[in-house]
Amino acid sequence: MIQRAACRQRGASMIVALIMLLLMTLLGLTTYRLGGTSTQVVGNLQQHNQALAAAQSTIEQVFSNGTFPQNPGSALPAPCNGTPNTNCVDVNGDGTADITVQIGSLPASGQMQAAPCVQQVKPMLNSALNLSRPDDAGCAVGVAQSYGVAGANNTMSMCAETLWDIDAVATDATAQATATVSAGIKVRTSTDDVNSTYNCN
Repeated sequence: MIQRAACRQRGASMIVALIMLLLMTLLGLTTYRLGGTSTQVVGNLQQHNQALAAAQSTIEQVFSNGTFPQNPGSALPAPCNGTPNTNCVDVNGDGTADITVQIGSLPASGQMQAAPCVQQVKPMLNSALNLSRPDDAGCAVGVAQSYGVAGANNTMSMCAETLWDIDAVATDATAQATATVSAGIKVRTSTDDVNSTYNCN
């Protein structure tokens, strides 16, 4: 009788031990999977943030290039691989482009246009200029003698305020993570330099 009870206890102890071992194995596997998922989420977030930073940096390059209103089709002075309005960014310094950024405009249709577009062109009045600023002084037009010619005396300056729509779509070469940055940039330019070909409408 005592031997049977001892055998039953050993059998019950073995079953409890196996159940505990199974539970610990399941807990270990769940922890491993959660850790792997967390690492993947963090990696994807890092790649997305890098793409976002590359897109923002490329828009800043376009803005610092003062000649882009004259030729929006070549808004970047040093395009990537000779492709206009494309910038390659090497994130890890290995000499290979990790992120490619395409500059252009995304109209309501959702299809990327190959160049920034001008939303608005507002001619500036001579009276709105501050002649102590070099930019404004170059825009000023002296009052012309009309000699009876209709429209000869014009209050408009030689400059216009232009509002540009610039979108940058960055794509990570490895993970194909994408980030889009849109910016509206106001630029004062000569009315002769406003390229109506790149009108957003």
